[in-house]
Amino acid sequence: MSIFIFFLGTLIFAYFSWRYAIVNPRRQGPYRFVVFEGILALVLMNDEAWFNSPGSPVQVVSWIAFA
Repeated sequence: MSIFIFFLGTLIFAYFSWRYAIVNPRRQGPYRFVVFEGILALVLMNDEAWFNSPGSPVQVVSWIAFA
């Protein structure tokens, strides 16, 4: 399921950033696209740990730091 969500997220990022991120390499778009892909990958790899016990004090501090 995570692989499907990753590919769907990649398609969405590519669709919204095609004009600026991928086609015009002089802008910061290609780097931004790669960063968004990396963040999506990190979220999908850590989703079990994040949502295991969302109300624990450690998770609350983690979510505050993440925000």
